[in-house]
Amino acid sequence: MTENVNDNLNNAYNAARIIHSLIDNSSNVTQFGFEHFKDGPNPFYEQMDTGLILEEYYETPSKIYTSIGYWNILGSTSSQNQGFKKIMNKLKDILGLKLIKEGYQTRNGYFGAWWEITKINDTILPISKKKEKSKYIEYSECKNIWSKFKSDKNMDLL
Repeated sequence: MTENVNDNLNNAYNAARIIHSLIDNSSNVTQFGFEHFKDGPNPFYEQMDTGLILEEYYETPSKIYTSIGYWNILGSTSSQNQGFKKIMNKLKDILGLKLIKEGYQTRNGYFGAWWEITKINDTILPISKKKEKSKYIEYSECKNIWSKFKSDKNMDLL
């Protein structure tokens, strides 16, 4: 069963706004911009049938996998005094994060961990299930979906 795309994007948007709020209210994390946020998901990778996955990059909540691809939700950031570790600990409760895969180091950097987002506050989300590549929504359709979604949310004003 495929989840409604608009519901999935609304859940992703709400999760991203929670993450942004925690960063904005942390004295230990600096966000230098949301340059990728408004661009929306990349339809070529990680489309979901149902649910959401949060991917960390260098232990920073970085991407949310949505029904139309992975979405870079942050721009450049820095942290001190374990700022992102504290934020991730809060997110584990708020978003009901369930570990899917531990992070790992390569010569190209530190990737992961990957978390299933099981809830947003008290609202339970569908179980996360990735879409088979053969069932991906076409690029142009994803971009049209995103354009309408972004307009409906007045994201250009953020």
